[in-house]
Amino acid sequence: MKIGIDCRLHYYNRTGIGRYIRNLVRALPECAIGDVELVLFQSRREREALVQAPAIRSRRVIAPAHHRWERWLLATELAPKRVDVLHSPDHVAPKRMGWESVVTIHDLSFLAHPEAYSAESLHYYTKVFRTLQNATKVIAVSDFTRSEILDRISIAPERVTTIYEAVDPAYSPRPASECESIRISLEIPDSYMLVVGTIEARKNLERLLAAYALLPRTDRPHLVFAGGRGYHYDRVLEAVQEHRLEDHVTFLGFVSDDDLPMLYSGAVCLLYPSRYEGFGLPILEAMACGCPVITSNHGSMAEIAGDAAMLVDPNSAEAIADSITTLLGDSTLQERMIAKGHARVKQFSWRATAEKTLALYREVAGSR
Repeated sequence: MKIGIDCRLHYYNRTGIGRYIRNLVRALPECAIGDVELVLFQSRREREALVQAPAIRSRRVIAPAHHRWERWLLATELAPKRVDVLHSPDHVAPKRMGWESVVTIHDLSFLAHPEAYSAESLHYYTKVFRTLQNATKVIAVSDFTRSEILDRISIAPERVTTIYEAVDPAYSPRPASECESIRISLEIPDSYMLVVGTIEARKNLERLLAAYALLPRTDRPHLVFAGGRGYHYDRVLEAVQEHRLEDHVTFLGFVSDDDLPMLYSGAVCLLYPSRYEGFGLPILEAMACGCPVITSNHGSMAEIAGDAAMLVDPNSAEAIADSITTLLGDSTLQERMIAKGHARVKQFSWRATAEKTLALYREVAGSR
């Protein structure tokens, strides 16, 4: 059985979906692969193989990720490879050329919040509809995302399976000396709260800044944003200026997997009151590093956090501010959240994700 996995986006995006690709393909060799041959289709610009294992081969492809004609270009390029199943982990799959199709959907935010996307991005994501119509099986990364697919797109429920993501093994509590070192190098104050993810309006960052402005200036920790610039980034900067927070907020830009665990470990808490997420990986990353979490009380955030985080109404700046105040003023609560977080994160593993994904490959291949 020959399984192909489209890994092109890993070269262009080392966070989010790129991280999903990397961790999945590295966990698959740990499973009982048996008669399965895995072929990783990587960008021609990526020189190193994602993983080295006897049952895994890497092949370079020319078709660029997120190209307007990629469904046709990639299909034409992969047709001679003769795979039995092709896994497309980035929402959009190429036109089927003799293979069964598995597609991972991370979220449908382009439908839930179209105002948060450019016209070009919205046009690209219209391909998701055709992809889901033609897919043999669809992987949703959370029950919330599965329900979104079934509610918003006409597709049979039995074709959509929830398979959770997990935390990269690199995320674990770091020594205080390492946390201090990264803090000094990035010029971050001793006490800070962390916000992780692309800096864009749909993350509810304007309301988060409004909540932060409600906290007493003398007692509140610094606010640190770790993430690249996204659509409507300027609105977030305008909110900083509106609330006169220029001296209290730091934007670090993209932070690597080498440094991010230290930032989590040294933070007072993670603030993640997003309006919409398909999974919410920073929640588990923070928990794995011993960082208390405040996140939204609905959608995938509540699903992934369980009872191991403080859940808050993301539509209320006052509620967000109250939760921060409560957490900062109660060391016992902080310790309890840390302990619950460590227990919660153990319920997710890339080994389990890989085993369930491999089982789905076998099921799909058996339907040929």
